[in-house]
Amino acid sequence: MSQPPSPGACRPLQVEDLNAKWQRYDASRDEYVRGLHAQLQGLQAPHEPETPSPPELMRKEISRLNRQLEEKINDCAEVKQELAAARRVRDAALERVQMLEQQILAYKDDFTSERADRERAQSRIEELEEQLASLQPRASWRQVEQAARLLPPRLSASFLFLS
Repeated sequence: MSQPPSPGACRPLQVEDLNAKWQRYDASRDEYVRGLHAQLQGLQAPHEPETPSPPELMRKEISRLNRQLEEKINDCAEVKQELAAARRVRDAALERVQMLEQQILAYKDDFTSERADRERAQSRIEELEEQLASLQPRASWRQVEQAARLLPPRLSASFLFLS
């Protein structure tokens, strides 16, 4: 007969369920044995050769119940393996979710930073264009060319085109 599973072999609810089943089995076995004793004591006629003797009946019943117990222990081991596999899958999924959340945060930060940079650059361009527009009527063509050389290449090209 195999050993009963270690205390950590099954989930707590399964252990409680198996314990309750074992208690029912134990109670039914005791009742069965008492019934056999009562039959044995109440019998006055000799045993018929076709029926097994009470000790033989008890051995058969104990054997049947032991097989049932081993089946339940095997079921518990299978469920334990399934639980371990499900936990591994869950842990891998959680790890993936955490990694994706970190990527989302990084992308969001990059997007926000790039947007702020674009807005600052656009604001600076608008300031320079306004400044250039206010200075342009007062300056001679030569002064405008000298000022255009001081501007960044992108602005100086567009400035010369506008002139």
